[in-house]
Amino acid sequence: MGKHGKILAACAGLLLGTTLLSAPQAALAAADPVPVAAYGMEEGAGTVIGDASGQGHTGTSASGLPITWAGGKYGRAIALDRRSRVTVPDVPSLRLTSAMTVEAWVNPDTDPVSGGLTVSKGSYGFSATTATVGTSPAGRVTFRPLPARTWSHLAATYDGQALRVYVNGALVASQPAQGAIGVGATPLGIWGTGLIDEVRIYDTALSEAQINADMAAPVAGGSLNGPPTAPEALTAVPGYGKTVLSWQASTDDDGIAGYEVHRSARADFTPTGSTLLGTVTTTSYTDVPKYRDTYHYRVRAMDTSHRLGPLSEPASAKAMEPDSPPGAPWGVRAYGHGGWATVWWGGVSDDHPVHTWEIHRSTASGFAPSAATLLALVDSPPYEYMDTVQEPGTYYYRVIGVDSAGQRGTPSEEQRAAVGPAPDLSQTLAAAYGMNEGGGTTVRDGSGRGNTGTAYGAGWADGRFGTSVEFSAGGAVLVPSSKSLGMTTGITMSAWVNPTRSKTSETILRRGSLQETLELFTAKSSAPYGPHVHASDRMNSTVTVPSGPSLPTGVWSHVAAVLEGETAVLYVNGEVARMVRWSPHLTEETGQLKIGGDGLSPFVGRVDEVKTYNAALSPSQIKADMETPVP
Repeated sequence: MGKHGKILAACAGLLLGTTLLSAPQAALAAADPVPVAAYGMEEGAGTVIGDASGQGHTGTSASGLPITWAGGKYGRAIALDRRSRVTVPDVPSLRLTSAMTVEAWVNPDTDPVSGGLTVSKGSYGFSATTATVGTSPAGRVTFRPLPARTWSHLAATYDGQALRVYVNGALVASQPAQGAIGVGATPLGIWGTGLIDEVRIYDTALSEAQINADMAAPVAGGSLNGPPTAPEALTAVPGYGKTVLSWQASTDDDGIAGYEVHRSARADFTPTGSTLLGTVTTTSYTDVPKYRDTYHYRVRAMDTSHRLGPLSEPASAKAMEPDSPPGAPWGVRAYGHGGWATVWWGGVSDDHPVHTWEIHRSTASGFAPSAATLLALVDSPPYEYMDTVQEPGTYYYRVIGVDSAGQRGTPSEEQRAAVGPAPDLSQTLAAAYGMNEGGGTTVRDGSGRGNTGTAYGAGWADGRFGTSVEFSAGGAVLVPSSKSLGMTTGITMSAWVNPTRSKTSETILRRGSLQETLELFTAKSSAPYGPHVHASDRMNSTVTVPSGPSLPTGVWSHVAAVLEGETAVLYVNGEVARMVRWSPHLTEETGQLKIGGDGLSPFVGRVDEVKTYNAALSPSQIKADMETPVP
């Protein structure tokens, strides 16, 4: 070769490059050679790879970002992409001159152009890809490509007489070459796209037997990784126009990267590329076949180093013919409040039960429902949804029913809701009682409106915050009639309660007059036993808002009732328990407030932090207010 000739050996994109100068022939490999650098990639985290040769040639992430780790041929490996590179600084012991061996287990990516892995110091190294190199000009050797997403052992040697390439321990290509390896000061680099493990560099040419010994011996003692286990309990459930697959997760020492799902019309099929439906990271898959035939399915797991495990047992199903999807929901209404909105609907006609409702929202009129406008999925029934709105404005809502066959129905007509700002709590607070007197019969109003209460038949005890009022039987706190306690278009009442009895209807709060009232009870004497709200107006129109489980005894719970416009809402511990539509006619300008109950529904237990507002608080305000004690 010429003075600065370049000799390349190509292995399906494997390029072994040495810049050669005139020099005597190199010595052959000695027995039991020791690598000048060796990397087992067992760190599993961080930005460096340690050198197991004892030479201290530590590799570092060139970007400074953490290295990505995956399951390796033995133990762990590093996963490389186009943005990642590991470099080892130049030192004299890495400046090979007369002979070399570069080895690694490589698992190239599938990209035939960029999918490859390189170990190079400029004047020596290799590059392995899945691409075919092409013709064989002078100084190049071409052979079959490396398989993608599969571990292959690659070794390149130079002994002063020839370049040799070994794949999985067997000699696959060679090229005569003589001379010394050009000395360069560039760092050693490891880069590409794919996985690489067990990198070794020697200053001598290993024999085929020595290469085979290295293949079976991990650099840093990592154990040989096996494939993941087979997915178990594969089921195929037919639906209308689809089949839903599910299975139990596989296990693997290095983690599961995904599952291949295969389908065939033959029961005894062997999975191939043509039977592959797709790869998923979950343990379920929905198949929508074009034809309504019986299909057979099998699944297998893939670990983080792309090893495929054994196949699951087969499962079979025949998708049913789809029928008519649900129609458009009727009776849809939307109402705006201060910081929130409510959406109501009456139902839908369909051959199958509708079990899910899609709620869509947009700021633009005439919008088409899409994934971007999907606000929530609501179980059926009840046919209601509360939307917490962060910004005041005009919002548009549509509802879609989804039946038990998974068919989406026709969207409802669009409904508009004008949402205002959340109420100012300091301006709308009508009365507040922290119950921190701890004795006597006077209960101070912390709102500043002078609605002082008087306790009858009540005692004092530890409260949710500070002290509380305690009722044994028939006691109450009475607040005289005032204009600030009149029945208005927006009311909120709330309290912390610690009841002694359950499944007994007991009055916590009552606001209003004989003709118009809003009452909050601890429980109902019949199912559902949870707290409830009752309201009435002078037109004899009434509403009851029930909830689910009863309040626990001996435990503090927060309850709140909100009334505004078309909506009555019950909150328990800051969450909406139930809301009901009601359109009252409230006219009373003055009203009273009673804490506790007497007569037929006496409250037994403790009450603390009673508040009532002349406004309908938003859901976020209810949550914040329940944790804010009365000063």
